[in-house]
Amino acid sequence: KGFACNYWQKSSTCDLCFHSVKNNDQNEIFSINPLFGDILVDGVPFGRLPNEVKKNPLFIRSFGEDTDFEVSGSISTSFKTITAIKNCFYEFILSSDLKNLRIIETQLDNDNYKEIKLELLKYCECTILEENKLCKYCENCSEKSDFWGKNLPTRLQVLYSHWYDDVSKTILLRPIHYSEKDIFFVINKKEYEEKEKDNLWCCYIVPELWKKEHFRDLLLNNKNNEMSKLVKPLNIDNNILNVLEKFEYKQFIHYKTQVREEKTFFQIVFPRMNLEFEHDEETGYFNSLDYSGFRLARNQQLSYLFHDFFRYLVLENEFTNEIRIITPSCKEVKKDEIKIISDMEKNKVDADYSNIYCFRFHSRYGHVITDTIESRLYLALLMAATSTRLALDSSNNLMNKPTGVEEAIRLLRQCRLSRPFSESEYHILKIIETSFCKSYPSLRLVIEFIQGQAMQLSFLWDKKNSLNNSSSYDEITSARNEY
Repeated sequence: KGFACNYWQKSSTCDLCFHSVKNNDQNEIFSINPLFGDILVDGVPFGRLPNEVKKNPLFIRSFGEDTDFEVSGSISTSFKTITAIKNCFYEFILSSDLKNLRIIETQLDNDNYKEIKLELLKYCECTILEENKLCKYCENCSEKSDFWGKNLPTRLQVLYSHWYDDVSKTILLRPIHYSEKDIFFVINKKEYEEKEKDNLWCCYIVPELWKKEHFRDLLLNNKNNEMSKLVKPLNIDNNILNVLEKFEYKQFIHYKTQVREEKTFFQIVFPRMNLEFEHDEETGYFNSLDYSGFRLARNQQLSYLFHDFFRYLVLENEFTNEIRIITPSCKEVKKDEIKIISDMEKNKVDADYSNIYCFRFHSRYGHVITDTIESRLYLALLMAATSTRLALDSSNNLMNKPTGVEEAIRLLRQCRLSRPFSESEYHILKIIETSFCKSYPSLRLVIEFIQGQAMQLSFLWDKKNSLNNSSSYDEITSARNEY
């Protein structure tokens, strides 16, 4: 397909050479010499991409540092691939000063559509940087407002490549690497009335079933009416936004609308945690789509629990009034003089905090309980980190009620195992040991005891699974005897 020409004719100057005109907009002249295997395009032999293209940040981001193509071009600043790559040709156009680069993807004709050209839009970090400084992808950009996608959520700016179709006024959000064609988001320009000029672009979330569909099929067949649409939180109470932002940084919270049965539902999405909540217009509550029957409680701050720790959400069951607490997994929990800081990385866009810990209250005694060893260890970590001299009790009766560190010791004693701790379980134990054992020496006794019991049958397990086998049982025992 790369050499689709009208016809071939013998050269008038050489009996061994043939030439023809390629059937495209540029009317390129192809010349071949079958005897020596030479091929010329407009009199220029095929070559490789120059360093100015391969070292351009736009090229490196989507094509990689080691990618190269065999290209042709009669102009020194324009280079086109000579063979199709997954049914697509690519054209690389350098500016006159060789600093700016345009990348155009030409999709070949198929059964439904003619040749389609998509241009790779420049990626810019200006809206993501905390300080107002120049970024490596946009050297001439001195203000944050210069970036075309400044209104997009941060994850959509960073985790995807953006391809623009000028004919349909559509921007496609695909994976960063050029060879991956799945479409995750479609941004389409709509023709609204004059008074609504500020809302000309609509961003649709493509379902998993349609990610391999042609983007024009999604638009022409009215499939966009069935897709969720990202929106701005214009009509949400600021108090609700403040509650959500204590759970996740605001740049990583998405808001979308979904149409079902001719009704529009507003949803809040935490993509780094795989959590979604849907607004119920009748009750005014936000129902959880991950925990059936639960919704966001009116009271999101438990004054008697987790002192100075706020990165959690309180859910309540609308039928049984059961209360649950969900909090994301964090790498580290530090305690300073002011508050507890959970180490959720603010600038790591692709961070995964989908491992959500869920705590609930005992129906009779009222203390916090968990269902897994890992979540129980994490609860012990939070109890130790937020411990004060006051007892943990929602009532005024503080007699015989434990403090935070006493509750942490009780939880650790419930983590006695006959197998080695897993990687995540052992990691939480090490955080407790290194961060709080100096302040609360009794924690070390319990940790060494449960580690020793977990090591007793470690020979029955693979060494890969036995992550805490660096210390022998005798070493653990001697360390415990020091106390």
